[in-house]
Amino acid sequence: MEADPNVPGTRVSDTDALKVELRLENTLLRNPQWIAPSQQPQTESLEPLVDLWKPDDTAATVIGKLIHRWFEEIHMWIDDFSPDKNHLLEIAASALTKDEMMQLQLDQQAVRFLKYCESKEIRSVFEQDRYRSWHKPTTLRLEVSNERRFLISIDDQLIRGVIDRCVLGWDQDRVIRAEVIDYKTDARPGNADLASWVKERAEHHSGQLQMYRKVLCRQFSLHPEMVQVTLVLLSEQQVVSI
Repeated sequence: MEADPNVPGTRVSDTDALKVELRLENTLLRNPQWIAPSQQPQTESLEPLVDLWKPDDTAATVIGKLIHRWFEEIHMWIDDFSPDKNHLLEIAASALTKDEMMQLQLDQQAVRFLKYCESKEIRSVFEQDRYRSWHKPTTLRLEVSNERRFLISIDDQLIRGVIDRCVLGWDQDRVIRAEVIDYKTDARPGNADLASWVKERAEHHSGQLQMYRKVLCRQFSLHPEMVQVTLVLLSEQQVVSI
């Protein structure tokens, strides 16, 4: 037992709990709130963090989750990726809950994914030759990451998100080029003109993708022109630069 210097004649046991008070002067930290880049932020209010963790179990969301998980298997370049339906179904079984699996026709989704991988337009996004121009005048070391997560404060807002595929070009110990690739499973209405629909989808997703650009610019001190942003509309095999 040790004497308490503040109270004469008292002792403090070694087993007494130590009380630690944390003072958070920043309102953002006292009441955590965040914005996902895919959301359109409302300036008058931000949703509490706990509310945004609620799952969305719609079939479209489950399809998106599964397609993104399958694309994670392309660790570097698509030429090194040889998917087969059985393997895709095994991945689905481990990635989805039983309830999620019951919402989908898994065989159909696997066949659709294999067609994506055969598409010349979509394959171009995953090919190493895509970055040939980055190696002039200096050969860069390319780093590929899938589902790149980030949590960053920008413009007094806490931004949390996941970049589907991120390619970084390293010059020794510094990143000097980057590309953000985002895949969407949006379905085109049957009566919609393809060109008009692609333009509308690009505009719709632009805010999210521009935020990804801003995140990488902040993280690696890059000029915005050094960060490519690419939207892949899988259902129509369209690749759009933003």
